[in-house]
Amino acid sequence: FKYGYAEDVEFLHELHLQNIKMCVSTIPDFKTSSLLLKRIRQVNKSAVVVMLSHDIHNAKELYEHGANYVMMPHYLSAEYTSRMIARLGLDKKEFEEEKTKHLAYIKEREV
Repeated sequence: FKYGYAEDVEFLHELHLQNIKMCVSTIPDFKTSSLLLKRIRQVNKSAVVVMLSHDIHNAKELYEHGANYVMMPHYLSAEYTSRMIARLGLDKKEFEEEKTKHLAYIKEREV
């Protein structure tokens, strides 16, 4: 795993993008994400590339530029929640357990 700033040309060279098997980018800025994706695809056509987008049009463009999957938080959260509802039904106890787990997660990340 490597962490750094994708607009830093030296950082991109340090990554040896031609050798990566997977890139998961959580960069929210479309311009930076697009730059990273284009650079990866210039030197590596076979890597699995997962990007982040909050915008439908930007997600479509990332797909057009070779992203294998674009995470869209609103879509993923709706998908997760609908599956949880289907699994838990009307069982309030199960929802309380999910709530407890979620609150523990939130508390761990509070600043």
